[in-house]
Amino acid sequence: MKKTFFIVLTVIVGCATGGVQEGQLKETQAQVTEMNKSISRLDRRVEELNNDLFILNDKVKDNYQSLEELRALVLQLKQDGVASDKKKAGSAPVSRKAAPLGPDEFYRRGYDYYSSRMHQEAISSFRQFLKQFPQHELADNAQYWIGECYFDLKEYPQAIDEFQMVLDNFPEGNKVADALLKIGIAYAAMGDQENTRIFLLRVISEFRGSEAARKAEERLDRLSR
Repeated sequence: MKKTFFIVLTVIVGCATGGVQEGQLKETQAQVTEMNKSISRLDRRVEELNNDLFILNDKVKDNYQSLEELRALVLQLKQDGVASDKKKAGSAPVSRKAAPLGPDEFYRRGYDYYSSRMHQEAISSFRQFLKQFPQHELADNAQYWIGECYFDLKEYPQAIDEFQMVLDNFPEGNKVADALLKIGIAYAAMGDQENTRIFLLRVISEFRGSEAARKAEERLDRLSR
């Protein structure tokens, strides 16, 4: 009788121990699964932050380049103003009327709006500039900054269309490489890696050795990791 009781007790203890171990195993597996999900979320967030940092670095460099353009434009306006003042000094007084904006002033107004992050006003001003002065040497720049405005607003499909117009309407302009690069970055922001690679490779192939090509290489290197 005692022997039978001992056997039964052993079986019961063994089953209980096995049940506890099985429960602990399931709990551990659930914890591992949740940790893997958390790691995946963190990986995606790190990628998003890296993407934002890359865009911010581009923006700083673009603003520096644009500042140099603006300085040159201001210098030209000052020179034009001095020449105009000398001409007026030797002429008879005329009735004062608000003179229409010239192309340089029009462009500067649009860029001032852009620098102040007044994107809709900048878009409107640059479009008016393009309408009135479609052949001006800054026309390709104006079209490019329209694309930048939409990019800042995170309206990436529209930004791509505007940058594409730089390529289509001003194929010999000085903003082609930058427009190609920004199309690639816009596709990256949309999660379209295939088109990202296509446009970044175009920058590297067509503008080898340029600053835009260097940025494109950095971006491709990040995609390959």
